[in-house]
This record gives sequence, C-alpha cells and structure tokens, in this order.
Amino acid sequence: MVIQAVIKASKVVRQGKGLARPLIERGRKLELAWDIRRLPSFSAASSCGDTVHVSLSDERPLRGGDVLVAEDGSLVSILAAKQPLMRVSHCAEHGDVMDLARASFQLGKWGAAMSIDGMSLLVERNPEIKVMLEKMHLRVDACVAAFEPVAELALPQRYVTVEPPRRRLILGPATH
Repeated sequence: MVIQAVIKASKVVRQGKGLARPLIERGRKLELAWDIRRLPSFSAASSCGDTVHVSLSDERPLRGGDVLVAEDGSLVSILAAKQPLMRVSHCAEHGDVMDLARASFQLGKWGAAMSIDGMSLLVERNPEIKVMLEKMHLRVDACVAAFEPVAELALPQRYVTVEPPRRRLILGPATH
C-alpha cells in the first residue's frame, strides 16, 4: 500500500514575486485548467503525485506563474494547462481586424473569459458563443492551448459590472 502525501496550501505569491527561481523550479507543480484555477478552493494532484488541497481567502483566480506556499513551507508552482478553446479571427473575405474589437466587446458583455493571441482571440469552447461569433462573420476554429484570460475579465462577476455614467439631457429654449 502506497501512502500519498496531502499538502495544504492557503497562501499565494503572485507570479512568484520575490522568490528565488531555483526554489520555485525545485518545488511541486500543479498544471490546472482555467475552470479550476478560478475556484477559491480545490484539490488536485501535483507533479510529484501528492494531493494538494488549496484553500484561498483571496478571490482572485490563480494565474500561470503564481506560487502557492504550503503549510510545511514547500512551494507549489501553478501552470496553465492546455485545454480545448476556440480561436476567433477576422474573416479576410467579409471583414477586417476591427471585427475582433467588436467581438471582444461582445464577449465582455456576455461575461466570457478571453485572451488575446496575436491577431486572434482565445475563448473557452461554448456552442452558443460560437454561433453568435459566426453570425458576426468571424472565423471560429477549435484549438488546444494554455488559457490565460485577460485579467480584468477574470475577476469574480461582482467586480466586472460597470455602470455607465448617467447623463440627463435637458431640453430648453435655444439661446442665441
């Protein structure tokens, strides 16, 4: 019978800031998809085969390059796992690059996490969003890649909502 170690981690060093690279590289690694990294608590198997229980008080999602500090003082590096995505690019026949700007605006309104990859957008696979993007005359191709969404859109939903300023239009007699 093999006994697996259980590691508990609740502290995050964002992007490993201030930690020595050799120490980070020597530690355990957790390769996680985006849907897991945005959870405040989860369990996952590390590169060493141990189970790492993560419980974060900070509501910000984990990003590739973040480092967890375990209760025993060991370090656990977070890596963005490759996952199925949609690559959205403009249609050379029907549109132009500005279509990507409109698409990113719509994706933001729909609350879809996305990242910018050169002259295309990467979005989590979703058949409804795919249909809507195709209706905008955009090319939508399946791909597999590590996913690091734009940080502003990766925050919990209550931080994303922005109300436009309220303006009143006052109509009155024209003055010359």
